[in-house]
Amino acid sequence: MKKIIVLLMLLGVTNMSMAANIYWNPATGSDDFTLTSNWSATYTTSSDSMRVGGDPATYANSANLAKLTTAWGAADSTVNDTLVVGGYTYKGNFELACGTNTAYFKSVIVGDTKVSATEGDSTMTITSGTITRGPVASDTGYMTVGRNNTAGSANYGVGYLYINGGTVAMDRITVGELKSGQTYAGEGHIVLQNDGVIDLPCEKTFTDSVTGDPTYIGFKINNGDFTWVDNGNSTVRTGSLSLGKDGGLATLIFQSTDNVIGQDGKGIIVFDNDLGGDGMATFSASAIIDVTGLKDSTSWVTLITAANGFTFADDSLLSDASVAEGWIYRTLAVADGTALQVCIPEPATIAMLMMGFGVLSLRKKK
Repeated sequence: MKKIIVLLMLLGVTNMSMAANIYWNPATGSDDFTLTSNWSATYTTSSDSMRVGGDPATYANSANLAKLTTAWGAADSTVNDTLVVGGYTYKGNFELACGTNTAYFKSVIVGDTKVSATEGDSTMTITSGTITRGPVASDTGYMTVGRNNTAGSANYGVGYLYINGGTVAMDRITVGELKSGQTYAGEGHIVLQNDGVIDLPCEKTFTDSVTGDPTYIGFKINNGDFTWVDNGNSTVRTGSLSLGKDGGLATLIFQSTDNVIGQDGKGIIVFDNDLGGDGMATFSASAIIDVTGLKDSTSWVTLITAANGFTFADDSLLSDASVAEGWIYRTLAVADGTALQVCIPEPATIAMLMMGFGVLSLRKKK
C-alpha cells in the first residue's frame, strides 16, 4: 500500500514538471506577462509554450497586450519557454520593455495561421531589453514573423514586429515562412528604427533535403518586407541574408535623412564566421529594394555590405518607384567584402549609362 502511495506521489511530481501549452488570459486592466493569474494555467519549471492569443470563446482577454518588463529564462537553461504571439489561429499582442535585462526564449513566432480571413494580425513590439535564446543544443533560436502552419489553409498568418529599441539576438529570423509541403506562405513585416539592433550569428546550419548542401538561414525575408528607418543608432548584422528564397515577394525598404545607414555607414552587414554564417546576400527574381525614403543623393549610399558577395537571380533590383525617382545601383568591392550601393547620378553620368555603361542598374523591376 505504501509503495502505491509513493508511486502516485512521484507521478504527481512528474506531471507538475512537464511542459505545457498555456494561454494569456489576463484580468481586465493587467498586462503583466509574469503574473501567473494572467495565464490559463500556472507556468511550470519545464519548457512551456507561452501563447499570447487564443480562442476568445475560451480565453476572452487573450488578445489584450502582454508586457514583459523583467528578465525571463536563463542563458544556461535547457528548459527555456517558447513564445507564440498569435498562435493556434488567433491574434496576439506582446511588448518587450525589460530595460537592461534579457529575455531568453527557445523560439519566437509572431502571427500564425488564422482561424478565418477576417481574424486580426498579430503584433510584437520591442521597446527595450534583449530577446535571445539559450544554449545552442537545446534552444532552436529561430524567430518567425508570419507563418502558415495549417496544410491547405489560405488563411495564412500575418505578423508585425516593431523593433523600436533593444536587441533581437536570436540565431535567425524568417519573415513570411513557407513550411515544407504548404501552398501558402505566411506574411511578415518588420520595422527597425531608433536604437534597435538585429544581431543574427546564424549559428545553426541545415542540410538541403534535395541537394544535400548546407543551408544558411540568418536573415531570411521570404514573403513580406523589412523596413529600416535609420533615425537613430540602429544596426543590423547577420551571418546570411536572403530575399524571396521560397518564392515569396520580398522587399527591403530603406528610409533615412542623412543616408549614413547602420554601423560605419555599411548598411546591413552580412558577415562570415566560424559558426555557420556564409557571408552571402542572395536575391531571388522577386526580391525588391525600395529607396524612395532616402534623401536624394548624387553620392553612393551603401545599403548592404556582404563579406562574400551577392547573388542576383534578376538584375532589375530596384522598385519601379525608386527607378522613377532616378535611383540606380551598383556593387563595389570594399575592404570587408562587397557593397551594394545606390545613388541618383548627375545628368552627364546618366548619358554615359545610357550609352552602355552600367545599363543593367537602370532597369525597372518587372
